Amino acid sequence: MNTKRWLNLGGFALAVFVVVAAITAMLVARQQAISLITITPEERRPYSTTPADFGMPVYEDIILITSDGLTLEGWYVPPQNGATIIMAHGFTGNRATMLDEMQVLAEAGYGLIAVDHRAHGRSEGELVTFGYEEQLDLEAAYAYLLEQPDVDPERIGVYGESMGASAVLFFAADNPAVEAVVVQTPYASITDTAEVSVQFFTGLPPFPFAPMIVAFAQQHYPDNVRARDIAPIEDVDDIAPRPVLLMVAGEDVVVSPEGWLENAESFGPHVELWYEPEVEHAGFSMPDGPVTDAFYARVLDFYANHLGTPR
Repeated sequence: MNTKRWLNLGGFALAVFVVVAAITAMLVARQQAISLITITPEERRPYSTTPADFGMPVYEDIILITSDGLTLEGWYVPPQNGATIIMAHGFTGNRATMLDEMQVLAEAGYGLIAVDHRAHGRSEGELVTFGYEEQLDLEAAYAYLLEQPDVDPERIGVYGESMGASAVLFFAADNPAVEAVVVQTPYASITDTAEVSVQFFTGLPPFPFAPMIVAFAQQHYPDNVRARDIAPIEDVDDIAPRPVLLMVAGEDVVVSPEGWLENAESFGPHVELWYEPEVEHAGFSMPDGPVTDAFYARVLDFYANHLGTPR
């Protein structure tokens, strides 16, 4: 009897432990999901630099209103000969994190527009959709460019990094007026990158937390935003025949490169895949990085070929 009683008690204790562990894991996953997709103004990265600090004395501070009613802050650098590029920064970044790239492009004569994405920098909003609704920010930037007399509407390109790269792909697929697309280390889809990204941003093991965090994030998104639809790889073909320069980093521990590499052969001829096995996430343009010089040379050449030389 004693042995049976102890076995029953042991089984009960194990069951309680499993239930408590499962509830704890769910609470942790829910909290991490909320912290990843909601960013309050107090949590944002501050900055004080401006284009003038990077050799662009002629620029404007601009205010944009998105189609869903958010106010965005940004910069506009006029072009020297019409060709203009919309810049899109990454998750937890802001327009100032793009100033190195902006400086090189401005020196080549390109006009530029860079905004703080929703829930980033000094812009309104608290919900992050990792590029899906951030494409509305790029739509607002594009609409602003169409009102500028020094911008040639037939020579507008886009450039994005990480989350911004994914937003660029969504945006370009729906806007046939975009002439040239450059994207650095986007994710292929949320489901493809969930395990890698969750581990990087939260420090939690991919199993069981990655699927739970995605599920809890979905609960906080509006009905029109579904995690399974946040898949820019599915929009690449819709950009054709307009050219895409796609940069994928082999040492990326922020987003998974596998989705892009596994489907590389299915891309059309409009996609120029640049894979660097020893480059880290967003490391193509890293100052003094292993491919920095090649990055700027290749990007400038790409834009010159498809937007025309601005000078």
